[in-house]
Amino acid sequence: MPNVTCFGRGGSAPRVYYSDVGNHIIELAWVGRWIVNDLTALTVGEISDLPSAKACFGVSGNDSRVYFPAVSPSLGVHVSELAWVGGRWVQTNLTERAGVLIPTFDALSDKRLTCCGLGDSPHVYCAMGDHVVELALAPLGGWTHKDVTAITGAPAIAPDSDLTCFGFYQTAFGFGQPGVRVYYQDRHGHVNELAWDVETFQDPEGNWVHNEVTALAGAPAGDGGHLTCLGIGGVLPVPPRPRIYYLDQTQHVVELAWVGRWIFTDLTALTKTSPPLKDSPLTCFAAGGGGIGEAPHVYYLDGHVNELAWDGRRWRHTDVTALAEGPSPLLAVDMDCLGVDGLAARVYYSAQKIVGQGVYQNIFELAWIGRWVSNDLTEITGAPQNSSVMTRTPRP
Repeated sequence: MPNVTCFGRGGSAPRVYYSDVGNHIIELAWVGRWIVNDLTALTVGEISDLPSAKACFGVSGNDSRVYFPAVSPSLGVHVSELAWVGGRWVQTNLTERAGVLIPTFDALSDKRLTCCGLGDSPHVYCAMGDHVVELALAPLGGWTHKDVTAITGAPAIAPDSDLTCFGFYQTAFGFGQPGVRVYYQDRHGHVNELAWDVETFQDPEGNWVHNEVTALAGAPAGDGGHLTCLGIGGVLPVPPRPRIYYLDQTQHVVELAWVGRWIFTDLTALTKTSPPLKDSPLTCFAAGGGGIGEAPHVYYLDGHVNELAWDGRRWRHTDVTALAEGPSPLLAVDMDCLGVDGLAARVYYSAQKIVGQGVYQNIFELAWIGRWVSNDLTEITGAPQNSSVMTRTPRP
């Protein structure tokens, strides 16, 4: 399960969230120095039975929102929100607020969550059973839910597929209106898009549509698991152009790109690099100044953290772990990334650290500061260990 997630507060101050061995939600926050907060303890929050999928963003780029599935005797199975509101942390049962009943933990626990913010309005997407469901805060207040799979007639999400999304604003009759793109893999390894747009001011509710992107691009099928996405460019009234990254069945990193039509590029073959290890996570961000990202940066594992980056002319490969002299993550690792001020890459992941006879699951940062450096955030802050279970051995 994805157990490390991050965003940049104000675009420049990283916030990193993960579960510790007691399944508390932990925040690592940069405030001129790294500090640690136990959010579960601060909110007297409900604790999930298992390390849970997490997603986060900042309302208007600032106030943190963290989402994760949880189960408790009092609240049952639910999606929970931890929100920084008025100088304190507050926890909310979103599924109860949105009127959703989740019958069993299995219907939610082995799936992914993803989220985006449309201005001040959070939109959370999770897989309930094999359907993609939206939990959204309406502009006038109140949480709503929609079964997007049922609305669009889209294929069911694969059991091991990630969910990934981005949100944006576009205009309709001079008014700013939001849009969302959600991506997942179905049981055939096809990458599917669920797209929501407001096409006219007379239809403020907008419309959900489904597209099978691999078929439209003539791209190879995926492995049914990891994928990640971003939107590049986008200046009103033109929405960002989607980029999707996934592993095909030969473990190559493939890009699906909207350029007025869907096309694909095998980035592993193009850069002549070794493929990621099986089940490698993928994460990405778009580098660029002024809040407009134009240069995708994609990260994956082959025993080291690797970067595939578009420099404006071609794709370049970098073995980030080797340059930063950081610890080698194991295959079943958690990983996320962001760009400080939209430019300077930060990658967060968990890795084992051996001290004497002890083996610890620490959270590490790989940071671009004109060169790559590695920081052990667990050691710096005294934070509790990550709860993730690692099953593979690092590359020699």
